[in-house]
Amino acid sequence: MNISAIYHHGCLLVDQVEVPRTSFQRAKGLLGYREIQDKFAMVFKNTKQIHTFFMKTTIDVLYLDSNFNVLYVKTIKPWRLGPYLWNATCIVEAKEGAFSHIQKGDQINFY
Repeated sequence: MNISAIYHHGCLLVDQVEVPRTSFQRAKGLLGYREIQDKFAMVFKNTKQIHTFFMKTTIDVLYLDSNFNVLYVKTIKPWRLGPYLWNATCIVEAKEGAFSHIQKGDQINFY
């Protein structure tokens, strides 16, 4: 799945998307980012849980089902463990506040 942008209700959320493909890239994730740019997100496919151990910044996360409906949305501080959601198929991480207007049940569109 190649993703170049993420939309919510027709409005652009993110236009810079990174999808980690190797085990190393997935494990590293946003580690080392002191600041996350506006309109940037990382999409973790086939993921049911994330953590923010060793991270330097607070992030917003979306857990999505196979239809890209929001199962869970939360702002997570460093050194925390997100919930494990068995029905999640991907998780999107972005700058704190990026998903503040998104609610459980909303649909996200990838392009």
